[in-house]
Amino acid sequence: MKHIKNIIYLLPFCIVFLGIMIWITSHPFGFQKQSRQAKNPFMNDPSEKSVQANLADDSNAISVGSIDNRDISMESNLMAIQAKFIVRDADKPITIYTRLTDVSDSISQEKTISTVISEATCVFASLKSEHTYNLIAAASGYVSCRKTISSGTTEITLELLKNPILSLRIVADGDIPVPGAQVEIRSTDHGIYAQNFLTTKEGIIQIELPRLGLYSIKTSHPRFNDVSINEIPIEYNPNELKLTLSGINGSIIGTVRNQNEESIENATLTLLQENGGTIIGKTRTDTNGRYALSDIKTGQYYLLCDAGKGYLQSDLYYSSSGKEDALRKRIVIDPDHNTRQIDFYVERALMINGVVRNEKGETVAHAEIRGNMQGQREYVLRPTGESTKSNESGEFTLALTKRVISWNTILLTAIHPDYEHGVCEIKNMDWRSNPPDATVILPEITGKLIGMVKDSDTDAPIAYKVLKILNKSAKFQPEFTKTIETGPQGQFELPIACGDYVFACDGYALHYPKQIYVKVGSIENVEILFKKEREADLTFSGKVVAKSDGTPIYNAGVYLTPLSPAANNARNSAHTFSAPDGTFKLATFSESIREDTELQIFHKNYQPFTELASKWNERERTTVEMEEFPCAIKVILSGVADDNGIRIYLKKGDQDDPVEFTKRWMNQVAVLDKIDPSKGPFTILAGNAEYIGISPIFDFNNSQSQYHEIVLPMKKREMKTYLYYQIVDANSGQPIPAARVEIRGCSLSEYAFPITVSVKTVTNADGMAEFKDMPLFVGEINVSHGLYKPFQQAIHHGAMINEIREFISLEKRNFQ
Repeated sequence: MKHIKNIIYLLPFCIVFLGIMIWITSHPFGFQKQSRQAKNPFMNDPSEKSVQANLADDSNAISVGSIDNRDISMESNLMAIQAKFIVRDADKPITIYTRLTDVSDSISQEKTISTVISEATCVFASLKSEHTYNLIAAASGYVSCRKTISSGTTEITLELLKNPILSLRIVADGDIPVPGAQVEIRSTDHGIYAQNFLTTKEGIIQIELPRLGLYSIKTSHPRFNDVSINEIPIEYNPNELKLTLSGINGSIIGTVRNQNEESIENATLTLLQENGGTIIGKTRTDTNGRYALSDIKTGQYYLLCDAGKGYLQSDLYYSSSGKEDALRKRIVIDPDHNTRQIDFYVERALMINGVVRNEKGETVAHAEIRGNMQGQREYVLRPTGESTKSNESGEFTLALTKRVISWNTILLTAIHPDYEHGVCEIKNMDWRSNPPDATVILPEITGKLIGMVKDSDTDAPIAYKVLKILNKSAKFQPEFTKTIETGPQGQFELPIACGDYVFACDGYALHYPKQIYVKVGSIENVEILFKKEREADLTFSGKVVAKSDGTPIYNAGVYLTPLSPAANNARNSAHTFSAPDGTFKLATFSESIREDTELQIFHKNYQPFTELASKWNERERTTVEMEEFPCAIKVILSGVADDNGIRIYLKKGDQDDPVEFTKRWMNQVAVLDKIDPSKGPFTILAGNAEYIGISPIFDFNNSQSQYHEIVLPMKKREMKTYLYYQIVDANSGQPIPAARVEIRGCSLSEYAFPITVSVKTVTNADGMAEFKDMPLFVGEINVSHGLYKPFQQAIHHGAMINEIREFISLEKRNFQ
């Protein structure tokens, strides 16, 4: 009875306890998950050990492909999200840690997926369909992924990559893609990283970055204003960014008139970007000779004027900066001067009328007449020349559309395959009035070519074959090619005019001589040796394009090269070059292809391509995509207010002759790209008549970056330097007399052309070598003495200092 009373007494407490347990069981995420979140914070980039320690007791850990099968059919406002995780470049199984967070109430679900090789799937259930969620996935050695899931989305895919990826889309107003935009991206917080990219025709770039952190982006395009964004945080994958480029409002207006101040209608004005010569725009003048170019961004340009037929195409003169053209004007558009007025005054072309006759006074049809201007000039440049042909009556009209101011002599030359060359000189010419009619006399041919054609292997005559004599002086024009059939002993004889000639015979390759010069009226005897050609039985054909945008690569060298030392005498035995459309065709003989023969493709701006020749014809695609050399240099001039006329050169390694870049300056800045890092170390040289600058020596191989930025101080040429080198014994420190000291290097002349600096002297009694009036240069110093080991050291003399004194220690030779 007493036990029954105790039971009745405890019954209400049991009922309350049972109710609490039922409530806890029916609300697992209201209590259990919040407790878990407090003791297990999710890390952005967890290491394997730390994440495993924090989630060691995770009761929701699942295997690959398993699914949370919570029954949600009774709750119509709930849904599930299936997440697929793709792992790239995994060399061993990894563990993925995930967290799904409700943006509205910050409640999270966490799951662990073990032993993942390539991909895995899991499901997050009991989610409110109208809410937005953030999903994060992390794994050791991989960049964390983060995506926002909008309401109603039930499937999502995330990629785990080892490096961060930035997807950039460049558009104009109206969301129109901008192809060909240049994008420069730089790291701003973790050491040196800089790269340059060009957008595709969809306006897209996908960039693999070396690390997480802050980056800056700068975009540029000829038709849009530059856009710069600093400190873009890259913390997760994926990273998608869209930049909208705004239009530009710079403009150029002006008129085109002739020497009488009359308007010229339909003259063509072409605007070129100074850096690279890209055409920015074209327009024509109206009936009043006026024109306008609009939507021009800030920068430096060239404006070209073509007034059409009957007017000068170039009007040249000489200044301290070199050759200038009055019909090609340099223009600067900047925020303070965004509208420029440029007027052109165009002289008419000089019209020369004349007739071509032979020595009998008969007119000669189809003669080619070339007109070259001549005059006294300070600078040696190629003369300007134009040409025309005489009609059936021997008459011609030659329009000289290229003028050089102060030149007043015209040399007319007439050539014809049946005559010697004729010359007529017109002196004291006035450009404002046409000269009198000219008569050019063609003398009769008095020279003769007598010879025999033989096989170089057998010394047997090549009989009854057509021999072609190609006129090199006439630029191998077909009408100047003479043909004659050899006789039974391979002999031939024909009259021939003065000039350089080359021989050819179908089915044979010329062996000797490579060419022959015939003087006026001379009789030349020659023995011509040909080698029998075989017909190739194997062809390699394909197309070479740039990997970045598919642009055809012209003039890429294609070689078949055996690699074994035994085949050295046959190296590069077959080669060709790609056509303007990137195609190539290389014929050879099947027996010349060895097991180690490679098909090699080279171009100065692209990384080499190699493949075994035996595998080439097995390829499904014969298009070769070549990657550009990745390195670039940004050169910033300092110490000059105007970069006009400054040439820029890149000296590579031990090469004596630096390579000129055709890049043009823009606000004292130029970018030299597509540089092969293996050709270093490098030096930049820049200069004009007044200034010169030489950069420090640098090397891409000693840097983590493929991009260098160099500030190049420009110095006045007026100042010269004295170099003093005292040569001493390395052990005793005593001066060494009679040591030979030689400096050899490279500099730029006052006309901004490369010159060699080479000076030498002998040390005096104090061991001193003196070099006076030295320009800026880069090169090396060599010291030699019979009792001491030779000394060699690189010199970078890039600063204008009155005197430079240095000591050089020599070690004695060991004569034992």
